[in-house]
Amino acid sequence: MLSRPAGLTAPVTERAGRSLVFLLLASRAICCAYAGTVVAMNIIGYQRPRLAIAALLLALSASVASGALAWRDQAVPDTAGLLDTATAALVQIILMLAIRPADRIGSLNWALAYSVSCASWLALGKLRWWRALLACLLGAAYGVGALSERPGTAMSVTALVNAVSPPLYFGIAAAVFTVVLRIATELDGGLLTEQRQLGEAARLAERQRLFRHVHRRVLASLDVLALGALPATELRVRAQAEARALRRAFADPAGLPADGFQVLLADLITTRVRDGWMIHVVDDELHAAPATAAARALIAAIAELIAEITATGGTGQIHIHAWGDNDATSVIVRVTGTRQLAESGLDRARTCLAAVAGTVSRNPSLRGESRILLRAPA
Repeated sequence: MLSRPAGLTAPVTERAGRSLVFLLLASRAICCAYAGTVVAMNIIGYQRPRLAIAALLLALSASVASGALAWRDQAVPDTAGLLDTATAALVQIILMLAIRPADRIGSLNWALAYSVSCASWLALGKLRWWRALLACLLGAAYGVGALSERPGTAMSVTALVNAVSPPLYFGIAAAVFTVVLRIATELDGGLLTEQRQLGEAARLAERQRLFRHVHRRVLASLDVLALGALPATELRVRAQAEARALRRAFADPAGLPADGFQVLLADLITTRVRDGWMIHVVDDELHAAPATAAARALIAAIAELIAEITATGGTGQIHIHAWGDNDATSVIVRVTGTRQLAESGLDRARTCLAAVAGTVSRNPSLRGESRILLRAPA
């Protein structure tokens, strides 16, 4: 049966089935067009022209009805196949009565091409033994009609060879359809396996992302709260940073790529905040994400500055304010509670941004703090 296997989403099989149905519809249409042409060109050559026209109309009606059923079901139902074969046999009988006996094996006999098309039509469905028998009956009907007037030996051989055509084409069509559908089913199986593996990999990556960006941060925050070692003000700043990181983690992964600036900055903060420093980030004005190279350069520069800040030990606060648009991304790193940053730390940050034509400069700052401006063009 040219239907989709149970429990299997088979787009390749479906496309192959539709292609086979379309091929048979085209073949049937060509046969009907050939029949109409022959009848129109040789209407005066028939012994009974009205019977020839009746046979043509019957063939056209049966073809339209069978084609509609096959296109709907993507197969030829058993009942439809049986009725179509009976109609084809009736068309042969009517046409044999319309043709003069001397011409029954000649070119006017378009019923043979129509019978071959009907036999191929029977192969579009479950391969049952009686379908092959129906194809043989179509050949037998042609042979009986062609040999009814006792033609000569040569004409008898021709008639017998023609009579073998319907079962022969049924066998060819059945073999071709079976091979095509088997290949399509194997392709579907391979595609489903690949899709299943990709789905499992995506689910595993999502679990890893949640563990890396959510569970680990939640557990660390709960540990800090449980210990009670930090003052309320510091806990509030820490909670703000963790809440911002969690909002990013629960965002659409497609909107926050793993190598994006915000994700890389959140990872950097999570690592450094455990050293006793409070890091507060404001990135609400980051309207456009920088390119991957610029994002990595900015994060590397910020990491160098934080490393320089925390190298002397102690505690303090770091405020990171990031903003940007389609032209550039800027970051202000404001440090309180530490001495002035050494120029060597700024030089390392400049080296990180040099690859993307970025700049690092000191900004005016209040007493007891340092402000560093980092800028990377888009």
